Amino acid sequence: VTMGGVLLAQKNHEQSMIQLEQSAFETIIATESAYWNLVLAREQLEVAKLALDAAQQLLDRSKARIESGAQAQYELLSAQAEVAARQQEIIQWQATVGQAQDELKRLTGIAQLPIGWGIDILPTEQPLVATRVTAADSLLSLAMRSRPDVRVAEQQREARLLSLRLQHNALLPSLNATGGLTLADGSPRSYGKSLDEIATVEYPS
Repeated sequence: VTMGGVLLAQKNHEQSMIQLEQSAFETIIATESAYWNLVLAREQLEVAKLALDAAQQLLDRSKARIESGAQAQYELLSAQAEVAARQQEIIQWQATVGQAQDELKRLTGIAQLPIGWGIDILPTEQPLVATRVTAADSLLSLAMRSRPDVRVAEQQREARLLSLRLQHNALLPSLNATGGLTLADGSPRSYGKSLDEIATVEYPS
C-alpha cells in the first residue's frame, strides 16, 4: 500500500461521509417542506370554508330579498353559482390536505404503521416571521458552505487531482540502489577507509 493510495482512499471515505450527510440533509429538507405544505393546505382550507360561509350568507339574503320583491331573480342565480364555486374550492383543498398528509406520512415513516394511513396529522407549529434582515451576501455564503453537494463536488475534484498526480508519478522513472561491503580478512576497518581501499591492490575490484 503506497502513501498515494492511502490518501486517495481517505478522500473517497470523506466523500462517502459527505454523501451520507447530503442524503440525510435532503430527507430533512423534504420532511420540513412536506410539513409546511400541510400547514399551508390546512390554512387555505379554513379560508375556503370562511368564503363558503360568506357566500351562503349572501345567498340567504338574496332569497329573502327576492321573496320581498327587492331583488331580481337573476341575482339569486349569481349567488347560487358563488356558493357552488366555494364548495368546489373546499373539495380541492381537502384533496390537497390529504396529499400533503400522505407525503408527510411517507417521509416520517408513519405510513409504515398498521393504521398509519388513517392517522390525521394536525400541525401544531406555525411559521415564524423574521424580525431581523440578514444581508443577502452573508446568507449566500453561509448557504454555499453548508450545502453538502458543494462539499461533495469539492471532494470529488480533490480526489481527481490526487488520482492524476498518482498516475503521473507512476509514469516517471524510478531508481532503486542496493549496496554492500564485505572485508575478507575480518580486520576492523572504518567505512570510509574501506571505501578508499576497494580499488587498491589489497582489495581488487
